[in-house]
Amino acid sequence: MNFNITKKNKKKARKNRIRKEKKWIIPRVVTTVLCIVSIVSFCVGIFVISNNDYEKLQIFGIIFVVTFIIAIILSTVVKNLASHWIQDRLNEKLWMDENALYHFQQVAFAAGLNSRNADSTGYAFVMPFSSIRNVKYDEKSRRIEFLADGTGCNYSDVRKQIVDREWPLNGYEAIFYDYFEPSLIGTLKSKGINVEVKELNSYSVFNNTI
Repeated sequence: MNFNITKKNKKKARKNRIRKEKKWIIPRVVTTVLCIVSIVSFCVGIFVISNNDYEKLQIFGIIFVVTFIIAIILSTVVKNLASHWIQDRLNEKLWMDENALYHFQQVAFAAGLNSRNADSTGYAFVMPFSSIRNVKYDEKSRRIEFLADGTGCNYSDVRKQIVDREWPLNGYEAIFYDYFEPSLIGTLKSKGINVEVKELNSYSVFNNTI
């Protein structure tokens, strides 16, 4: 069975992650305050200050521009960090058979305009259902964490199916956000795997594991 993955669902998952995970509260509040200050300074400069009062117009103009730019930059940084484990997984595929869960993904080869383009490499993980354990699920952010054994593969060329390296997964820490159709957490439960529902917020936003 193949799990359906869409860009729309990934975008929703990132947005939900930013709204529901506590680690994003401070940057969200700061961004909101900066936007309010920017709007207020713009309105004051346009509707309150006289056109002849150049000094005040300049001050409020600077406040507007600076706060607006900082708000945009901060918002962009948060979105980029929150894309990890979601939109950073390019050409992602998830499927299963009776015995195992299979996951494939590629990663971006550059930043900036190329941050959503993959090179020829890719990663595949085979995780038998019998090895999946310590499953934790955050109902608010829909984050899933579990340990699994199995096999990992690094493709040096995905199109030609050239495997550069293969290694055993021993206690591999799998991380997902449940933007899949059908639901991944629902599928794990249907396999009789025990799921612990709890808040998952102890990880670092700079964790770069794939």
